[in-house]
Amino acid sequence: GLSKGSTLPVTRLTDILGMKRLKADMISERRFGVTLQSEESGYIYAVNVKNSVAVIGESAFAENIPMIPVSSVRNSGSSLHITLESFPKSIDVMFVTYSFDGFPNGINDGTKLMVNRSVYMTENIVIGSLERRDYYITGFIRANGNERAVFRTFYANAKKTELKYSFTYSLLGGLRLNVRFEEENPLPALSVRYMIGAVPVNENLGSELCMVPADNNPSKTFTVNLSKLTDVKPADNMYARVFLTDEEGKSRYMTLLDEDKSPKLKGK
Repeated sequence: GLSKGSTLPVTRLTDILGMKRLKADMISERRFGVTLQSEESGYIYAVNVKNSVAVIGESAFAENIPMIPVSSVRNSGSSLHITLESFPKSIDVMFVTYSFDGFPNGINDGTKLMVNRSVYMTENIVIGSLERRDYYITGFIRANGNERAVFRTFYANAKKTELKYSFTYSLLGGLRLNVRFEEENPLPALSVRYMIGAVPVNENLGSELCMVPADNNPSKTFTVNLSKLTDVKPADNMYARVFLTDEEGKSRYMTLLDEDKSPKLKGK
């Protein structure tokens, strides 16, 4: 291999060793970036050229390998079964690591499973002894002395927090959304939808009254002035429901109309 500090003619690098020149863009002092094509990998050398002589500098292994899409994650009741679009190429063993508080960045950042290609072809990836917790899962391979992530997926399995809501209306205060939790929680992003004469049973029915932005400051109660978020004027026959807007919110919360409260935006 090429050693740091060694010298040789530039033509030996290109014509004999088959190396190609990459354009390096300065990111900051002493840091540069290069562009690799998809599926391209190899060792990159910093080379100083003067009078057609190359002086070899630092080297690093780099690759641009796209993450493998996850086809499905199935809960059998006691296990998670994960199917990928394909098993990693040119590799016989994959490591699958899962954690309950964020995606693992290394093979040993959580509970580790070793999955052989032959086992995967028979039963895919199986995580047993399923707990009532959220699973952050990363697949890794080892190649050329390095480890890298080849897929990531999240599976929500924790008990959902009840988000109880109600509406109040007054001429002076306007239309307000009241939210309460049993314990302190941040307020997730919400969508308030309404219909005339009936409650929207899903987020595809009715019209959107407004979007309620998230509030990351935990509290047991929140009050949001909806009149500042919409131009729609409440009427006696308007019925509304609150929906969660993103996958993280849907995995963590369950929206429920508060006890003994009316879904009507105005009146009882």
